[in-house]
Amino acid sequence: MSLSEKWKQPINDERIDQVASFEQMRICTSLGNLPLVVITRGRDPNTGEDAPQEILDVWERIWWQLQCEQAALSTNSRHVIAENSGHLINKDEPELIIEEIRRIVSSLRE
Repeated sequence: MSLSEKWKQPINDERIDQVASFEQMRICTSLGNLPLVVITRGRDPNTGEDAPQEILDVWERIWWQLQCEQAALSTNSRHVIAENSGHLINKDEPELIIEEIRRIVSSLRE
C-alpha cells in the first residue's frame, strides 16, 4: 500500500482514527499553559516508499514544522528530540519517555 493510500485509510496500523485525530488537531489552537512534551524522532524515517526524494524531502519538512507547531500549542512545553529513535520512540528510547513523564509529574508537585 502506498503512503498516499495509507493516509486515506480511516484507521491506521496503530488503530488510530486518523480522520478524528486530524480534526482534533485542526481545531486545537491552544492548550494554554498545560504541561506538554512533544517527543520527536531523531532518525530519518524508513518509509519504504517509491516516491521521488524531492517529495519525501518536502514531506519531512512539513512533518518537522508540524512537530514544532504542536510544541507551540502550550506556553509550558518542551520539544525533545529522541536522537536514537525512529517512529517507535516507546520501543527505541523508553527511558526518555519515562524521564519526561517524571519531569512533568515533578513539576506539578512543586
